[in-house]
Amino acid sequence: IYITGSPHREPLKIGGNPAYYLAAVHAFSGIMGALWYAERSGSGQHLDIAIVECMAQNAMYSSLSFDLTGHVLQRQEDRTPVFQTQDGYVGFMIHQQNWHELCRLLDRPEWEEDPRFANEPSRQRHRTELNQEIAVAMGELKKAKVYHQAQEQRIPAGYVCTAPDLLA
Repeated sequence: IYITGSPHREPLKIGGNPAYYLAAVHAFSGIMGALWYAERSGSGQHLDIAIVECMAQNAMYSSLSFDLTGHVLQRQEDRTPVFQTQDGYVGFMIHQQNWHELCRLLDRPEWEEDPRFANEPSRQRHRTELNQEIAVAMGELKKAKVYHQAQEQRIPAGYVCTAPDLLA
């Protein structure tokens, strides 16, 4: 958890039990690969999933960074924040290939011409201003609607579900 969270605060603990969740994802991937192999070869596979190895893989970037460069990774400002809507929270993965769609989704076509947001490096340099502007636009929207519209535009997005959302 050392590199998780804001650089201005203590490390952020991930909720639940991420070691078990991560091991389950690795087990699922292994099972799918074993099923693929069994369909083609007619023989099965032995899977061995170790939780500690899954967690070690999860820390790969910070470990490799230190091992190869001697540099200890630090917490950074959130590059994929979650924005408040009228009724909840939605997050986006903003990349160059979906930038124009996001501008249209949020009804902000002027951002496409704004030099601060012209490309990914300039958006990173002006991340604070961009996030503030996105927050204003998101405050006008409903979470489910913006989420579904983002999916239609192939913009990676997700919203924070409440219990009623999950059971609907």
